[in-house]
Amino acid sequence: GEYLGLCGAAPVYALYGYKGFTEREMPATEDPQTRGVCGYHIRTGRHAINSYDWEQYLAFASQMLK
Repeated sequence: GEYLGLCGAAPVYALYGYKGFTEREMPATEDPQTRGVCGYHIRTGRHAINSYDWEQYLAFASQMLK
């Protein structure tokens, strides 16, 4: 549901001139993706926040705050 919600929000981002996720096929696991000001990642394993997740969040924040 997260990814489909992100795709569903793409037209709203477009209203403000930002690119969003429009591909209906989810990215592969462990393959973080960004489109404009949106980012998405999914990984294998248990439902929890681990160091891999934090690495992705910080990389995305770093990209957005340069």
